[in-house]
Amino acid sequence: MSGRHDRRETGRGSGLLGRVLRVLRGGGSDPRDPLTGLPGHAAFVPELRARLLAARGEVPLAVAVLDVDRLREVNAVFGYEAGDRILAGLGRLLRGCGLGPAFRISGDRFALLVDGAAHGDVAAAVEELRLRLCGPFVVAGVELEVQVSAGLALHPLHGRDADRLLRAAELALDAAKTRGGSRTVVFEPEIDHGLSRRKRLEAALRRAVRERAFTLHFQPQFELAGGTVVGVEALVRWPAEDGAVPPSDFVPVAESTGLIRALGAFVVEEGCRVAARLLREGLLVPVSLNVSPAQLRRPEMAEQVERALARHRVPAEMLELEVTEGLFVDPQQVHIRRNLLRLHELGVRFALDDFGSGYSALAYLKNLPAARIKVDRSFVAGLGRDRADEALLAAIVELGRVFGKRILAEGVETEEQRRVLAAVGCDEAQGYLFARPMPEEELLAFLAARRRAARGDVGGEPPPSADFPRSAASST
Repeated sequence: MSGRHDRRETGRGSGLLGRVLRVLRGGGSDPRDPLTGLPGHAAFVPELRARLLAARGEVPLAVAVLDVDRLREVNAVFGYEAGDRILAGLGRLLRGCGLGPAFRISGDRFALLVDGAAHGDVAAAVEELRLRLCGPFVVAGVELEVQVSAGLALHPLHGRDADRLLRAAELALDAAKTRGGSRTVVFEPEIDHGLSRRKRLEAALRRAVRERAFTLHFQPQFELAGGTVVGVEALVRWPAEDGAVPPSDFVPVAESTGLIRALGAFVVEEGCRVAARLLREGLLVPVSLNVSPAQLRRPEMAEQVERALARHRVPAEMLELEVTEGLFVDPQQVHIRRNLLRLHELGVRFALDDFGSGYSALAYLKNLPAARIKVDRSFVAGLGRDRADEALLAAIVELGRVFGKRILAEGVETEEQRRVLAAVGCDEAQGYLFARPMPEEELLAFLAARRRAARGDVGGEPPPSADFPRSAASST
């Protein structure tokens, strides 16, 4: 008992250690951020060091770092005054949270010092606070649901000095954002290892973008009823020195670092070039390109596509852009809608990609100028085994008929899946059952062989059967 009593008295500033703590804290100065009413970064680090010294390396203490997700987009849509109101509201909530002193350590980033001994399960307490911070804020008459991410580091488990604890908390925050945001993540060593891998990947990606080290492969899309090739989807590939890097690894890094602008421009340019080549060969096959929300948020996106079409002399209707449902809950609707409208006016086609995996709503089907809906492969995988998937697919096909959209199923790999798709009236399909993604030269040979066979030319290679009785992947 006496030891705990002595530590409390020391923390209050008595004796030599108390005088040291006052020096570490800056002599008692407490500069406040005028917007949030919280102390700033200049006060946070001395306070953390003082508390660690008072803890003498044994008393549990937690550092939580919190960040507002996508505040920049709120500023872009509603103005900086809206963002300031959100930050001021968060400051009020943090001042009264009861977990410990809070600080505004940068623009939209806050820190909190939590006495672990006093609050038991610190992670649960911080998550409860984070959820309170995510409450709606009314700005300019509009109710905004603010999303907050949090990273948590524990003393002495994750570090015994201020620099290591703060770094661990910020790494945990970065992990929370990488995993989609709006969550609390407690630091663990794997996060540090993952960051090192991500940083190496980012450096290699920057070099690859600079050297244009990417290529496109193309996967044909087939009409189910007759087996006609109705389009090809361009898929970006990165053939790195130590093996191909999956798009699922490098595309999120490109989006988070802004490299998606250069990578997206490459895909648009190459897609239009290949579309022009197909036309010169007499192959009237539209090329589909995947575009990310990050690209469509850029005001110049439509002009970029228009210039590429003109440069390669490709009619706009020979290009299809695949967009996801997430676009329609994106805060930067102004730029996105403007780009979609301009591209639609040019004659560019649209497809709604990964339908059913996100924010599916009838309003999107009604308003989006998309001629095609691509059913997410997760609905296709269970066909033939899962009656619920079959019922859902039949409902999507019926929705397509109501809204005048063609339905394309992705990821078709078995004959049973193809049979069910045909039975429910699905219009089109793509997947390994029919053809794998292939390089440009192989695509041209594949399409030319199908055209010769369709014409009955001597020496033409037979295309996959119209009703696909066997895997057509062997034709690639």
